[in-house]
Amino acid sequence: KPSVHLGTLVPTSEGTRSYVQGSIMDLYRGEPLLIVYGTASRDMAMNDAIKRMATKVSYWLMPGSNMEFGSVPMVSDRELTAEQVSRHNLFLIGNIQQNRVTRRLMSRMQVRESVSGGKRVLDGAGKQYALDGRGYGFIQPNPEAPKRLIHVWASADAGYYHIPDIIMPMVP
Repeated sequence: KPSVHLGTLVPTSEGTRSYVQGSIMDLYRGEPLLIVYGTASRDMAMNDAIKRMATKVSYWLMPGSNMEFGSVPMVSDRELTAEQVSRHNLFLIGNIQQNRVTRRLMSRMQVRESVSGGKRVLDGAGKQYALDGRGYGFIQPNPEAPKRLIHVWASADAGYYHIPDIIMPMVP
């Protein structure tokens, strides 16, 4: 099944960053970026898959192209500080059962993961999407630091966190 795309989400309060949902490239515009990987799953193989994905993403210059030197910093959901939240755009890897930061922030976002009728769903943009066998990703202002963005990349399926090693080479 394809990932869920929610379309346009609009800010709901004064002082929130002006933002219309776009692509993951909105995180790669020169502002401080921090990857936050989840460690909350009871399944250690899932935690390992999430951390492997975070490590691969940390070397992206942009999606599909690795940096020649350096990497984007990353921390676990247990290590993230309030100062980091206020200073960085956050790339959150893991759903509400896998990432404590995703769980905390999603409770205050326009998009929410929940359980309805015993099934996992994503609520957003006035619609509800079944998540069985799916992953999701979206970008919106951070409810704890409205001038910053968050990107959530999540699924209950560990395969969603697998990024192939096929990366475009850097152009000299």
